[in-house]
Amino acid sequence: MVQKLGLEKESEKIKKLIEKIKDKKTNAKKIVTAATVSASAAAIVTIPLAGIAVITPIQIAMVVKLASMYDLGITKEAIAPFIAAALGRQAATSLLHIIPFWGQAINATVAGTITGGNGMYCMSVFEEVAIAKLSGEEIKINLKISEIKKYFR
Repeated sequence: MVQKLGLEKESEKIKKLIEKIKDKKTNAKKIVTAATVSASAAAIVTIPLAGIAVITPIQIAMVVKLASMYDLGITKEAIAPFIAAALGRQAATSLLHIIPFWGQAINATVAGTITGGNGMYCMSVFEEVAIAKLSGEEIKINLKISEIKKYFR
């Protein structure tokens, strides 16, 4: 009986900690929003490919802040491949700067969309990983393109 009571208390403690993790979503969304706005503004730079030098640190900082918020030890080096893919897409669209006004508008939209989508995806994955770690479950990350695409709609 005493052992069962101890397990119930432990289960309640884990449930409360999981709720705390879920409550972090509001602050996480603020981080993603700030990075999205910053990346969009940086993409307006009129020199093709120059905005990438500013956008990259914004995206890296966003992912590192989100990971830190969920108490996950993710380094800048660990997220480099993830950011590289986003930068490839951004580099391709930054050539649109040669089209006056519309090129910058499109580039800012693409930079914001990529940053925001990546941020929302990371937020979701980091929350799942934090809960799995806390619950002692196996950590599974779904990197299927169809799963990632839903954050870019």
